[in-house]
Amino acid sequence: MKKYHLILSLIAMSLSGCASIPPPARVSTVSVSKVPGKAMHILDAYITETDGRLAVCGRARQAFQWTPVRAGHVDVQFLDNNGQELALKSVAIWLQSRHSPHSYPAPATFEIPSEPWPRATARIVVSAHEGAVHS
Repeated sequence: MKKYHLILSLIAMSLSGCASIPPPARVSTVSVSKVPGKAMHILDAYITETDGRLAVCGRARQAFQWTPVRAGHVDVQFLDNNGQELALKSVAIWLQSRHSPHSYPAPATFEIPSEPWPRATARIVVSAHEGAVHS
């Protein structure tokens, strides 16, 4: 019975996403969007501010597939109003292995410090990919 309640809680948390996390006031007009990947998915992504420093945070997990993905990375693109890329920041993530083909492991969390914040940022696009961080 506890497993059933845990599953319901996890579903409710993932459906709520980051709608309950308001962005910091100085970047409240910046939208954050997630791009689904083939091997990995971004569950949620949001902007946080700690001690005056901005960061893009969230969770990623493996897409449902038979071949497990252990290592990957998250890309965060900072775009202006015209869709031009102002900056690209990446971070490596490690995923736990699945216990069975029908279960998902706990999602990997990520935090990408974004200082200095690229001026004229209007939109942030977050995506997850299999493999090492771009060089």
